[in-house]
Amino acid sequence: MSDSVIKSLPPLPLKPTETCWICQSTKLVEIWQDVIDLKWSPYVAPYNHSTHPACKLARCSSCGFGQPASVPDIEDYYGRMYHREWTPESLENDFQATYRDVIYGDILKRLARLLRKPRRTLLDIGAHTGRFAWLAYENGWAAEGLEINPVTAEFARRRTGLAIHTQRAEELAKHGKRYKAVTLNDVLEHLPEPMSILRSVTEVMEPGGILAIKVPHGPMQRLKEGFRRRILGCDPMADRAGVMSNFVHVNHFSVNSMRLALETVGLEVVSIRSGRCETIPWKQSGVARGLTVRAIDRMAQILPGSVHTPMGMNLQVFATKR
Repeated sequence: MSDSVIKSLPPLPLKPTETCWICQSTKLVEIWQDVIDLKWSPYVAPYNHSTHPACKLARCSSCGFGQPASVPDIEDYYGRMYHREWTPESLENDFQATYRDVIYGDILKRLARLLRKPRRTLLDIGAHTGRFAWLAYENGWAAEGLEINPVTAEFARRRTGLAIHTQRAEELAKHGKRYKAVTLNDVLEHLPEPMSILRSVTEVMEPGGILAIKVPHGPMQRLKEGFRRRILGCDPMADRAGVMSNFVHVNHFSVNSMRLALETVGLEVVSIRSGRCETIPWKQSGVARGLTVRAIDRMAQILPGSVHTPMGMNLQVFATKR
């Protein structure tokens, strides 16, 4: 579809969120604006994606949580936007990718220290192609996955030989499934109104079980992208200098709002610290960027309180079910 045709189409319809998804406060203040550019997402057509309206991020004055001021008002928006034609080769390449293994290994080591039982049960929610569940199994866990995309779920099931469920967490709970550890790795930021999934997660946790969550750290991500946009002059459309472009990341947790969300669903926070960074391959990142990312990651793991500094780009959270 040509740019001239796209610009002649109506804008993407939006509806206001009005209340905070965490604490229900109505004190939402707009603090950020991103462009909408969905011309490479044909399943969301036909709308004018490039000029109007904008993704506006609002911050709750009561708890510090960030969320869209408005969300797309069309049926199955996220299913359409994330739709991808997977090939066997692309699925295998995704499974074989090692750039998140440092993150996964760190999570598994921490869970092992918190849960000192042989054959610990683990459910990875948002399992995708199954790499984390497979690594957990290789490290002695009785691991399973949950993935609602039937294509990637079937691949993960076949590739790992593990149980990869396509039901939602609350449906597993109704069938009596319980796990000592549950993980949400880079999943929660994508799901509007996150309290619903957090309540469902608690249902499949054993008493005394541990929930591990990794998400982007909202305030620090805004700081980084603001620097890229205002100081480096990155173009939001061309360089993706944004924090929620196309409503991809809709939940922007601060330390305080993350703690409040978990306590609201009956979990007790064990720790909230800086999450590990992805180790992007050198050929893709370049030597200078790769060294910088690795140095910041290392410092964030060593220095106390780094989660409250620009080094804390991600939150790694562990909470237990009372």
